[in-house]
Amino acid sequence: MTVKNKTGVFDGFPYISTRTAGAMYHVILLANAPAAELRALAERQAQANQLPTCLVLAKDHAIYFGLDGRGVESDEPPRGGLIVAGHLVPAFECDASSEEFRTRQKKLEHVVARSSERGFAFGDLTKGGHPADDDERLRLEAFLPDGTPNGLSRCDTCGDWRGDCLDPSEEFAGQVMNVHCHCENRNRCARCNALLFERRLNANYYAPADRSIWHVPGFCGFRHPCPANTVAPNWL
Repeated sequence: MTVKNKTGVFDGFPYISTRTAGAMYHVILLANAPAAELRALAERQAQANQLPTCLVLAKDHAIYFGLDGRGVESDEPPRGGLIVAGHLVPAFECDASSEEFRTRQKKLEHVVARSSERGFAFGDLTKGGHPADDDERLRLEAFLPDGTPNGLSRCDTCGDWRGDCLDPSEEFAGQVMNVHCHCENRNRCARCNALLFERRLNANYYAPADRSIWHVPGFCGFRHPCPANTVAPNWL
């Protein structure tokens, strides 16, 4: 199957495009339905996954959902990047029996295969950090008595470390990193509502065992399996 697309926009509309990490976009095909119903489904997906999400309705019509669930209309859908599918599940099952849907599914499979041929994706190699300014360097330099980077503190609820600090590694020396505790993990499956991963996606955590700050790329959420007894309601 040959697919030519000079715009760089996958044209299997309608679908949900979720930016999972860097330039990696996860696509969920949707059955054709009124725009209001599609928008409600995409909004639910965005609120559960807590990842940048876009409902793509046409080559010049998209709705971007922020982490707060608000949708913003745009005439510029996501384009380019590495396209993947089959990992994040929607809240509802849609009717995939039509010939039209199967045609779009084959097109998506081809695009995913072509994307995989171009290589693989990394998470944010900067760990979301930024160079410390003079005030940050003065406030965050040195360590706590137990060797923990200054600026981190124990969460009152889970006891894990959280806050902003200078990365203790030589590779990221002088970079300010934001560290999240277990309580701040909010990425959930849209179907079963369980956490997608043991740590917050596209975020950092501090590991006292090796006194390092580790980054969790968004595609770690692809490892999530819904419980075997999860039954998704039909949609359309």
